[in-house]
Amino acid sequence: MLTGQDLSQFEKLHADGMAAKDADNHRGALELFETATEIALTHDDQQKGLDAMQPAARSLWSLGRYEAATDKLETASRVAEELELRDEQGVIISNMGRIASVRTVRTIPVAEQRKVLRAEATPRFREAYSILKNHPHLYYRYANAQHGSVISALAGERRLTTRLIAEGLCVALRASDEPYDQELTYKISSGTKRGVVQMLAATVLIPLGGRTPFLAKFARNKLVR
Repeated sequence: MLTGQDLSQFEKLHADGMAAKDADNHRGALELFETATEIALTHDDQQKGLDAMQPAARSLWSLGRYEAATDKLETASRVAEELELRDEQGVIISNMGRIASVRTVRTIPVAEQRKVLRAEATPRFREAYSILKNHPHLYYRYANAQHGSVISALAGERRLTTRLIAEGLCVALRASDEPYDQELTYKISSGTKRGVVQMLAATVLIPLGGRTPFLAKFARNKLVR
């Protein structure tokens, strides 16, 4: 476990990495997170390693390095499972679904996107839903529903879309019990109010999926992120 000077070094690297990431300096952030991860794992501190791996994956994702980001999250998911952190594992898997979604809409021809989303993205959101269902960490459940509902609708996965919309709207106006955030779920961090918009958009897309060019294009360009 990290202690003393090693812990202080890790915390500084992590804090500097978060600051760099927030400033959109993802290359600099990635270098800091990678160093922090190495220090944590060298000292067999899996929890700290997990804390650094997840934002490192986010920086890789922002740099368009989708496969590397997914590989990083695969490792993080295994660590979270070993630590029996079901909420962390669930949101990590959900983020793999988001990466697959972004990669699909940015790199795959439109005519093939529906099929690829069904194969690579929606299974992740479905798995995250199964892991997080009934968990007291409401924000992670909301985040999975927020992003997964639109992708599932575009993929033509109507049953999954309906489940995710119901899940998201169910927890949006509830506050998590300790040790999680106490505010109403949709208010926890900036930008999550748009989650309600995304779920309502998914409702409109349920009967249409990716077959209506204008709505599908709008959803891909504005709601997949």
